[in-house]
Amino acid sequence: MTARMFYCVLMCVSYALACLAYCGSVMAQTGPAVGQGKKLIAFATNAHAASPAYLREHIAEMEQRLPLDGLIIFVYHDDWVTEAREGKRARGSGIKNGQEGMFFGGRRFTRDDFSKDLGDLKATTFSKFTDNFILLSTTELGSQFTGNKEHRNLDWFDPNWSAIAGNGAVAAWVAKEAGFRGIFIDAEQYAGGQGPWKRPFDYRARPDMDQRTLAEVSTQARKRGREWMQAVTAVYPDITVILYPNTGWQNTIDYELLGPFADGMLEGLGPKATLVDSGQAYQYQTYQEFVNLKDKARKQGLKKTQVPDLYRNVEQGFGLWLDHESRVGGPFAGWHTDPKDYHKNYRPPEELGHTLHNALTVSDRYVWLYVWHGYEWWAPGTKNIKSCPLCPHPDGLFQNAYADAFANCRKPHPLDWKPAREEKIFTADDLAEMGENILDNADLENWLVPDQSPPGWYLGGQGPVVARDDKNIKSGGAYSAALSTVLARGHVFLDQRVAAGPYAGKTITLGAWVRAEHNTGGVQILDFVGDDHESSAVTSEWTDDTGWRFMTATKTIREDATLIVFRLGVGAVKGFSVSFDGSQAVVMQ
Repeated sequence: MTARMFYCVLMCVSYALACLAYCGSVMAQTGPAVGQGKKLIAFATNAHAASPAYLREHIAEMEQRLPLDGLIIFVYHDDWVTEAREGKRARGSGIKNGQEGMFFGGRRFTRDDFSKDLGDLKATTFSKFTDNFILLSTTELGSQFTGNKEHRNLDWFDPNWSAIAGNGAVAAWVAKEAGFRGIFIDAEQYAGGQGPWKRPFDYRARPDMDQRTLAEVSTQARKRGREWMQAVTAVYPDITVILYPNTGWQNTIDYELLGPFADGMLEGLGPKATLVDSGQAYQYQTYQEFVNLKDKARKQGLKKTQVPDLYRNVEQGFGLWLDHESRVGGPFAGWHTDPKDYHKNYRPPEELGHTLHNALTVSDRYVWLYVWHGYEWWAPGTKNIKSCPLCPHPDGLFQNAYADAFANCRKPHPLDWKPAREEKIFTADDLAEMGENILDNADLENWLVPDQSPPGWYLGGQGPVVARDDKNIKSGGAYSAALSTVLARGHVFLDQRVAAGPYAGKTITLGAWVRAEHNTGGVQILDFVGDDHESSAVTSEWTDDTGWRFMTATKTIREDATLIVFRLGVGAVKGFSVSFDGSQAVVMQ
């Protein structure tokens, strides 16, 4: 079996379950052509996206080149570029940073503050792009660039929170005046957020001096969601709002307050507006995967929401990462534009065509694309940005077979299609049969001190805590290792370090049993060449009926690597621990 086949493993439990159930759930049939009621829209990172001024000058070229139904763009305060600390870039350059979250900061804006961008949008003749959206981020980063403390996030209980609802109304008005379909809310909680509470949907990230209960804060977040949506629909009654990453049906630790906020949005939606659950499906491909995700979202959403009658009206969309994994080290690092190397991309052209058809077929209306190499389409004049190890791409990013994949994705496709590359879910027994376990103290049975790193392993991370766990046991011994943090949250890990020389050029799979209340935790392989490291980018999971998951990661060690790190890690949250047991590292034959 080749290294590539081992690389292409599944990334999450839902993906694994989808594949296990796949053969019996999809009859061999051809999916119908995708109608024009289904919309394919896209955006790039803030550094790559086209500005309204760029759109005004290049819309004809963009609509000719891009097989899309719309864009997700930023709009800027008239004075934003002159306020920015780093580089006073010319309007229309397509490059601006730090603005995206300003609508969720404490600074109040007026309609007149956006006259330049609105003027550009009104002067842009959109014909093919019928479904455009303005992007709003809930993580406020602007004060990093302007030094203006007014831009920072506000607490849900701040008496000035009405500024955020008012800013939402301003953004909705700009969208309506520009002829846009609505607003895309990015609620991901990015590092570097500004304000007293840097992760607004993360209850445990609140300051320690705040004694409010989760129930109290949830009620307030729901109130704010209602106020925000009421302000928005007052100026744009039939607006469409897409919410990313979802309406609160998963990520319960990190995003406990997103569901209540979404409930409030539904309460303020009104009879004409629409809320779309964006349904992050960055790595999905098959028809059954999208069907399962849609079913999961609706079932779990109805189970968790406080307004089930309203929740039934939520539309389900999907978000796909087009150049998935191209920016990082790993099996699919770099975007390959030579046809003979298409197979090295996470999404070769043929697979992309099937994926787009499947996502559009299952979605209620919208499929949106995240594109790391956005400059090739959105702002071709910004090619100085290095988006992957192989940049720049002088021949263009999407052409030939990739252009055909987009052009033909609405035609009938077989619904029983599966990717050509083999997808393997490893069990603990699989690894045990494949070769010798090269880890020391692999079962985590040897402990010199119960609350210090077990021999052979090194504890690291942010506020890391390790404890010998004699309650959660999986691999037959007496102990496992429980990882947690003393901070509100932090990345915590146990590492085992091995000289890379004997394994240069070889493929290794690391596996371990993981038990966590909220499905956190994972395994990772890193190889180092000096200070430079590459990481295994794809993992698989096999879940038994006891709550334990066997998680694996596979990586081919670079020929010039000097060190390998086998990592058991977790994005830990204060008050919760994750247990690891029965680790294995096997050289694949």
